[in-house]
Amino acid sequence: MKNRFLSGKSRVIWMLVCFVAILALVGLLMRSKMQTLLHNHIEKQVAKQAATMAELVNEKLQTEITNLEMISSYLQMDADNLQMIMEMAQSEDADALWGILDIDRRAVYGNEVQSADFTGIQNSFRGNQAASYKDGVGLLFTVPVYNGANVRYVLYKRYDSKALAQKLDLSCYDGNGICVVTDIDGN
Repeated sequence: MKNRFLSGKSRVIWMLVCFVAILALVGLLMRSKMQTLLHNHIEKQVAKQAATMAELVNEKLQTEITNLEMISSYLQMDADNLQMIMEMAQSEDADALWGILDIDRRAVYGNEVQSADFTGIQNSFRGNQAASYKDGVGLLFTVPVYNGANVRYVLYKRYDSKALAQKLDLSCYDGNGICVVTDIDGN
């Protein structure tokens, strides 16, 4: 009888050990699955936030071009008051360097900018709006100023790296995120 009792007791202990082992295995599997789900969710959220931040930067950059086009239209209508129009524009955004280049790439207003440094200047002399970046110099926005159907000037606005960072002013991921300006090739 004693043998049967011990064997019954050992059977219960054996079942409890198996039950605890199965519960531990299920717990570990559930933990692993939860970590995977959480990691995937966080990855998707970070990707969505990065896309949203990129759209925000794109809107800010497009606003710069739109503002330059508006100033360009004022210059087209009233080229005689070029100095006054540019001073008013510059007073609105003193962090940027403003200027106007004539067809010979000489500064009509502001400082001369080297066409070799910024491809956008040539694009704007062809009638296109442009934004171009030169490492160590900054980001240059350019738009054409027309005289009838011909490009007369190129209006530009340049931000150095520090002013550009202040202008974009993106704060994300508790200050651990950064904004990087690249071209389509990743440069």
